[in-house]
Amino acid sequence: MKPVSFCLFFALLLLQFFACEAPKQPEFKELVNVKFNSWTKGNLALTADAVFNNPNPFGIQLTGTDMNLLLDGKKAAHVQQAVDMQVPAARDFKVPINISINPKDLSPDLLWGGALSMLGNKKINMRLNGTVTVRVLEIDFKIPVDHTQELSLKDLRR
Repeated sequence: MKPVSFCLFFALLLLQFFACEAPKQPEFKELVNVKFNSWTKGNLALTADAVFNNPNPFGIQLTGTDMNLLLDGKKAAHVQQAVDMQVPAARDFKVPINISINPKDLSPDLLWGGALSMLGNKKINMRLNGTVTVRVLEIDFKIPVDHTQELSLKDLRR
């Protein structure tokens, strides 16, 4: 290789190396569309959409969720899902979350207190915390999720 060609090749290689940014971690924004889905085999099924933002100029892959649902500060369900979802570049995206609550796992005060509060159209505190895992350029990122909102029976029927 001629010295000029080698220098040009090396300069272009350095330029490309320093021009690239490291991948950025997507950011959790909000939880929307929380709905009562069904009551089957004694379990209460809820669905929701977790909204994230992908700040990267390239697409990423969502691979899973691992979160706890707390109602009035008490654990009500564990949400662990394997997901294979392509996420567009530089945009917000929604992750569907399926929550299954077994009333037998709830403490009596949460079960009866929460039910009475909701029937009285009072709101109960719902907190979702844990992680969502995404893959960016073959690197896994665990995105922390810690979201709290108030829910009423009316909110779940929408």
